[in-house]
Amino acid sequence: MAFTDLLPDRPLTREEFEALERNENIDSLETDDSEGTVSALTVVIGDSEANYHFAPGMGWHTHAHGHHHH
Repeated sequence: MAFTDLLPDRPLTREEFEALERNENIDSLETDDSEGTVSALTVVIGDSEANYHFAPGMGWHTHAHGHHHH
């Protein structure tokens, strides 16, 4: 399942962000949005890290694939 399948087609509310933080399948979830809705996420699942951004008309998307640390 893709991480974006967990996201609504809009920015996240603070409650939704906190629920994703507690998801056992997600190792780390961070955002720079300190208040209000969350439209940018940094997600770590296993050994991959990805940055997601929400934009109207594009939905949630990522510009770079995660870096693999060896």
